[in-house]
Amino acid sequence: MLITAVELIKNRLYPWLKKGRAILRRFSSKNKDAAAPYTVKRQETDSPDAPRVSHVIANFMTGGSSRLVVDLIEQLGGYRQNVMTRHIPDPPAYVSLEIEEYRYPVDEKPFLEFFKRSKTDFVHVHYWENRDEPWYHKALRAAEILGLPVIENINTPVAPYLSDAVARYVYVSDFVRRTYGKNGARHVTIYPGSDFSLFDRNDGETLPEDCVGMVYRLENDKLGPQAIEPFIRIARKRPMTRILIVGGGSLLAVFRQAVTAARVADRFEFTGYAGYEQLPGLYRRLSLFIAPVRQESFGQVSSFAMNMRIPVIGYDAGALSEIIDDPQLLASPGDAEALARIALALLDDPELRERIGRRQRERARRLFSVQAMIKSYGDLYAEIGRTLGKESA
Repeated sequence: MLITAVELIKNRLYPWLKKGRAILRRFSSKNKDAAAPYTVKRQETDSPDAPRVSHVIANFMTGGSSRLVVDLIEQLGGYRQNVMTRHIPDPPAYVSLEIEEYRYPVDEKPFLEFFKRSKTDFVHVHYWENRDEPWYHKALRAAEILGLPVIENINTPVAPYLSDAVARYVYVSDFVRRTYGKNGARHVTIYPGSDFSLFDRNDGETLPEDCVGMVYRLENDKLGPQAIEPFIRIARKRPMTRILIVGGGSLLAVFRQAVTAARVADRFEFTGYAGYEQLPGLYRRLSLFIAPVRQESFGQVSSFAMNMRIPVIGYDAGALSEIIDDPQLLASPGDAEALARIALALLDDPELRERIGRRQRERARRLFSVQAMIKSYGDLYAEIGRTLGKESA
């Protein structure tokens, strides 16, 4: 009863707290510096019979899972799509879409009401991180009660949430599917697709020299405090090389302290958080993309680089070897010296970088493009729709 009472208090007080926080942030200098939200370009359909899909995702911050939802809304016509989330950041990362927030559900009732009000035909759950499991449990319980089929994406290296309501478990890589999934037709792989219209360059455009970097949320989910080490070693051995670290998070201060202690801070640029539409310009400055990850379920930031002919190297962790498909470009996890050596060799050989970049771009376009992803999800949505007797408009 105590837990329920606390959650009820949060439900009553949270809307007022959120409103007050929004007013205060209007006067915050930090808010003035925040990246502009991305405007979602929805695919509208006038058909009253169009299948209605509700996306359920724990937060709608900038990131691969949120971007997947946005791509489906923008690219997959013939469906009416909305979003239920636990957290909408303030200011929002994405605007101009149907989205509702419910942070502290006591039970499945808010999800039941949302699905009924939205006239949901099926649910697309974007699942990650076990700490959010109680919230997802309530959403899936509501789908079970209403008899709604569910597609469950497993977007990070964690075991899926098992439920009889799930028609398909979709993994973002074969690595995640083999490691955490099960055998059988219900368990499939669909690679996240990148919008390469933004992350592209002309064939005749020459890549810049002597700039390496990475683009990540600087958090402990994929990276660790030692992720900055390969860059420090490169800076020490090749003083003319610039190092660009794009992203914000709890590790930003740790990385800054490390490069200052190593006396190479003048060769580093830390951008902090960057908006999605800022990223292509930042990528364009790179000669080489380094992925010093300790775990990786897919790594969309790598495919962005690949399509821009920026060679991607990194640690042989998680799905990164599956993305790159070249063991010569991978170092053993945590071996900063070996990863730095790979980077230095490529910086000294622009022709090899160009060959690798072209090969990786072809692979990215064939497997990791938004077109390839949308086709796969379109087929899956159509399959679910046929079981309901509803086809897309």
